[in-house]
Amino acid sequence: MTIPQVDGNDRGAPQFGDALCASPLPLDARSFDTANIPEGEADVAETFVNEDSASDTIKILVGPLHKAFILHRVRICAISPYFSTIFASASTLQVILPDIEPHTFQLAVDWLHHGTFMDDKNTAVKLDTLIDIYLFGDLIGCHTLKNYTMDLIQDDMYHAVRRGNPGIRSSLNQIRRIFTGTFCAENSPIRTFVAALVSYRLIFGDKPERLEPIFEVPVFLKDFAAFQRSSLKESDEAWYRPVSLREDPRVRGIHDVGVTRKGFHFCSFHVHEEGEKCSSVNNNGSEGGGAAGEDYDQQYCLEQQGLEDREGAECTTGEILR
Repeated sequence: MTIPQVDGNDRGAPQFGDALCASPLPLDARSFDTANIPEGEADVAETFVNEDSASDTIKILVGPLHKAFILHRVRICAISPYFSTIFASASTLQVILPDIEPHTFQLAVDWLHHGTFMDDKNTAVKLDTLIDIYLFGDLIGCHTLKNYTMDLIQDDMYHAVRRGNPGIRSSLNQIRRIFTGTFCAENSPIRTFVAALVSYRLIFGDKPERLEPIFEVPVFLKDFAAFQRSSLKESDEAWYRPVSLREDPRVRGIHDVGVTRKGFHFCSFHVHEEGEKCSSVNNNGSEGGGAAGEDYDQQYCLEQQGLEDREGAECTTGEILR
């Protein structure tokens, strides 16, 4: 993904119009409501409202054909430091994002207004699209969008495990996009998620030579090594204990005292501001065990039974790593 720059001297910089042009999309006439703006960002939104900008609209042209989206300035700036910088001046009314797919942007707008992705016919958003949305959230600096999307990526992969598809499921192209479209694992924990998943599959399912092409992805090895080191750390300052390499990162489990440990902590692959409360929940259907936990253990046995059938598989550029 090419990241637009605000610097006007850069050829790839966003282009700004002098006036808000006509658009085939209707303006949203609803009054401003902070209910759908994530906790911690509503205060920023209120600041904009106090400056009497609730009715102010801007236009964002998306994709190579410049599909127009009309949005409230207050909404988009409240959740994105990237857009709040671009639209800091009241005279800035337009920006062009030529490298973002309109469908990706539309889903992000749906999330902004409704708190969820509203894909066609209420079907689940595909993994490839979820990765695109995550990368867009990373581009605009919206941690809340990234956290929400990260949960859906985990859920998509975990549900595939329950259906008998325990492999990584990401193509090599998708993994490359993740590592070339983000800056670092600290701000983009999806990179740590990929490293954790590869580590888990090396222990429970795949031969090293089959996953070897992933280690040729630029900077993957660095993040993989950092994840391995993190499993060895013991720190009293950590608000949850270090991960175990034998845990499946697709499972958001329970780490509370006195509760059986299962999977990774809710926030293992999130980015939160200091003091921000995480609204994520576990996705394995049980509070530290029970029937769902037993189902997962049974699925692990199925992974091992199917290992010999997958040993001859090869990892190619566009192939799903099952």
